[in-house]
Amino acid sequence: MQPYPNLLTLDVDSEKRWTTQSLSPQKDLKGITTHGDTRIDPWFWLRDVDDPETLEYFRAENAYTEAVMAPEEALQERLYHEMRSRIKEDDSTVPEKEGDYYYYTRFEEGKQYPVHCRKHLTLERLKRC
Repeated sequence: MQPYPNLLTLDVDSEKRWTTQSLSPQKDLKGITTHGDTRIDPWFWLRDVDDPETLEYFRAENAYTEAVMAPEEALQERLYHEMRSRIKEDDSTVPEKEGDYYYYTRFEEGKQYPVHCRKHLTLERLKRC
């Protein structure tokens, strides 16, 4: 019996070869000079998000990632659900007083983002909200 029954162990085949290749930068190298120090950034061209080549590069990278990670889809799903099960979805932070207001963050079940709140109340009235 394992000492940690809930511990996830992965067996990785060191001889596994991917049929797809990772992409590498295709553009001319650009030097960036800061304080007299010049650095070469082979990925600088990716900053231009309006360039069709940049968008195509990201599409190709995403396709590569999906192809490489496809065999682990069940594991990804399992890990996702395990992490979600450990998160208390209907929680809130401790109110913090700043000036005449109390600030806190509230999390609602099923929502993706927190709700940031500000109340102009006493702390006792805040507890009843």
